[in-house]
Amino acid sequence: MYSTALKYFKKYFEYCYSSELQAGLLREELEFEKYLTKSNHRIRGNIKGKPKTKPNYKRVKTQKVWIRNPKSSSDTVVNANYLCEFNNEYKYFISKYSKKNYVEAHHLISIQYQQQFKNSLDIHAIF
Repeated sequence: MYSTALKYFKKYFEYCYSSELQAGLLREELEFEKYLTKSNHRIRGNIKGKPKTKPNYKRVKTQKVWIRNPKSSSDTVVNANYLCEFNNEYKYFISKYSKKNYVEAHHLISIQYQQQFKNSLDIHAIF
């Protein structure tokens, strides 16, 4: 039983350090660098914004639900010109309310980890 596990671990270890895998990772890293340097994906300056204090929460059954400001989300979407900031070519459907491309605002760090931070994760950062 242990010898089988060790055999597979050895194969996994050899695979992780194989030159083919390392070359593939390097290739992906270079492609990602090219992607970041394209003109439509450049960072538009320094991030502006100040840290906000950690929000309050309410308990719903056994979970903490952080009290959030919906204006922050809508400001983020407007600032992004109703385009996905990761890939601005995504245009799946038009919102029936805004009559613009439908997108959602997302957190860089998921709001479920808010307890681990002293400042709010729910901020509208402008580049």
